[in-house]
Amino acid sequence: MVGCSAVLPTCTTAQLNTIKSIAKATPLANYLGICKALSSYEVYPFKTAPTDTEQDSVCGHLFCRTGLKVFYQSAGLPQCNVEVDGESITPNAQLQRICPDIWTT
Repeated sequence: MVGCSAVLPTCTTAQLNTIKSIAKATPLANYLGICKALSSYEVYPFKTAPTDTEQDSVCGHLFCRTGLKVFYQSAGLPQCNVEVDGESITPNAQLQRICPDIWTT
């Protein structure tokens, strides 16, 4: 399972608040807001990663790709597991799932 780690604990309330604060800080919040406006997909709060045509729409927009990379590289992003659709996954692994192809280029 990609991104799930039995070694990493579930995110604490403080860690979840840190993730939320990172997502709401500029310029990241601007990228994520424009991404949502262009693609109708909301990167945060975390939810099921898009598939098929929705994924093509999200990943086709520069603001979405930039937002994902900025979020992923954010200093202080906790290394813990969050619940996404009943599955434990790290925030970085969740971000990689949204547009998997951008991480190989």
